[in-house]
Amino acid sequence: MLADGGIHDPVARLWAQAERIRAYLAQRRSRDEVAAAFKGLRRFLATPTEGVWFDQLGADDVFVLEPARATSLYHIVGAVAELSAAIPDAGRTAADSRL
Repeated sequence: MLADGGIHDPVARLWAQAERIRAYLAQRRSRDEVAAAFKGLRRFLATPTEGVWFDQLGADDVFVLEPARATSLYHIVGAVAELSAAIPDAGRTAADSRL
């Protein structure tokens, strides 16, 4: 964003989606807001190949096809760690709860 509120770069990046989750949790935003942030990150993780991600989403709402950037893993792990700490049972299934 520019100082006047204009768009400097219309490309959305994965790292920003992950950091939004962390910021919302730190700010104690509502579950709905955190869920919306998580949904934004999941979009970048929904790839045809498991274990990789898209890094950039263009202004045309199409992902840039490029190798997954390893540096994004730092942001993904950070967001997941914060979510796990804030919502400890979020990743548990019904089968897990019987253990």
